[in-house]
Amino acid sequence: MTITVWDVFHDSVFQQGDPQICAGSAGMNGAVRWVYTHERYDVTEFLSGGEMLIIEGSTLVEHADDKELSAYVDALSQAGVSALVMELVDFFTEVPAALTRRADELSLPVIGLHTRVPFVALCQ
Repeated sequence: MTITVWDVFHDSVFQQGDPQICAGSAGMNGAVRWVYTHERYDVTEFLSGGEMLIIEGSTLVEHADDKELSAYVDALSQAGVSALVMELVDFFTEVPAALTRRADELSLPVIGLHTRVPFVALCQ
């Protein structure tokens, strides 16, 4: 059985995070092979495709200019990431515009979580 980004989005545990599709809604039917969390800007070194990547955004604070955010999305897309999930609690309260613009262009779903949920619960 293939699990899609939509399936994860509608999961009851995921819904506890008050999720919002912020970009890339055209890619919500993409398959999720596994859920992964990692805060490195160069996270794609650790990915092999099909990941739903969950971040709190701490790394993006240091790379928050438009060029670097676009490059981050490009790298995720090239690595075959199925979706980016970003906690919108501490470091960011909304997804940066440059990130959403590029994610929309590439149909890479970006989902914001407005309520903190332990990442371990989301990854299960």
